[in-house]
Amino acid sequence: MDSGVPPVAAGDEWPQEPDGFYNIKFGSTKEEAEKFVTFEQYGISGDWWGLSDELPYPTQGVTHFKFGGTEVTASLICHPTKGLHCFKGVFPTDQFEGIKSAFLNLYGEPHEATSGIPEFPEDVLKHVPPEHLHHYQTKIESLLWYSASVYVYLTDRDFAQTNGQLLVATYSYMGGRGGVQKMVEKAKKKLTCTRDEYTPPNGWTQEPDAFNGLKLDMPKAEAEKRVSFGNCTVTTTEIPDFPTRENFLYETTLNVGGLAIPGEVLFIENRLINLGGKFDRSLWDVIKTAFIDLYGRPHVDERNEIFEQGLSRRLEWQGDRVRIGLLDFPDGTDLARFSGIGELVSAFKEVTQGGGQLKVMGLGGQGAYQLLVTKSCTFFKVYVDEATAIRSFG
Repeated sequence: MDSGVPPVAAGDEWPQEPDGFYNIKFGSTKEEAEKFVTFEQYGISGDWWGLSDELPYPTQGVTHFKFGGTEVTASLICHPTKGLHCFKGVFPTDQFEGIKSAFLNLYGEPHEATSGIPEFPEDVLKHVPPEHLHHYQTKIESLLWYSASVYVYLTDRDFAQTNGQLLVATYSYMGGRGGVQKMVEKAKKKLTCTRDEYTPPNGWTQEPDAFNGLKLDMPKAEAEKRVSFGNCTVTTTEIPDFPTRENFLYETTLNVGGLAIPGEVLFIENRLINLGGKFDRSLWDVIKTAFIDLYGRPHVDERNEIFEQGLSRRLEWQGDRVRIGLLDFPDGTDLARFSGIGELVSAFKEVTQGGGQLKVMGLGGQGAYQLLVTKSCTFFKVYVDEATAIRSFG
């Protein structure tokens, strides 16, 4: 469709971004909405897109009200847990200008605007009955406003329809529908994402060889002399070209900064591979301070905002023997992790910072299996022999 009106760039800020429609706020309950409208029908939503597997099902109320001097038939759709999240309305096409003027007053200039006759392939048009051809040759005007959270759409007619349509909805309604990608791209621009890296000038002098008295590669019998083990979860990992091995994950308690936190230790072939613990987010500052006191300034300090959830943070120390991670998640469950592939991590960091590539070859047995189980193979390129590794450089 030709654009009769040039698009207006959607800036990072939208001062007139709405928090609802027709005096009804997003998130409202049915009872709160009924203070402003009377529902003629109310029940399970007939729009199953993306929510049909959720219980309870979304609900929808149908009502009529005057807007922009025009009678609008509206459907108010409620999310099972988030409340009212969509207003959909239809109105006579010949009343479009009044609705359009009201939308411009409410929301400002549209971020995108199109006006023109849709284009269809000749192969499609030649099969259209003459009495229906006018549906394919009618000019359509559409206006669009959007942010990371709210999507507003107005058109004078939908294809082959004689009614105009309006839509005012939140991200929870738009998920999986056309237009949501615009919201996601806007969200990415607003999200916090920072990464600070630090290389100790004299090397990592505080690199430990143990955590809570537990040394990596330590036999289970030795580890049990230092901590008490609780329940054990045994799993197997099926990896092509590797014998199936059992992984033993034991519950334990770890001491960090004087705090006892629930922990777990992983043994593969009777050797300690890594250990870690979970703690409540309220303890983040205490645990972080304890780690910095023990290991010095983090080598990586990364912050990422997770859309509609909050800020996550990752601290990491990378050495010749070990890698230590501290993770803070917005859901309130934080993690500390102490693992032993530091030699490769250190080499990877040194080589890539110099513009090179690191390829690992001839790695077998427990070493290769450990990379695969701990998912570290996602950033290490592992090859079976030297010739294959050399050819991979191109």
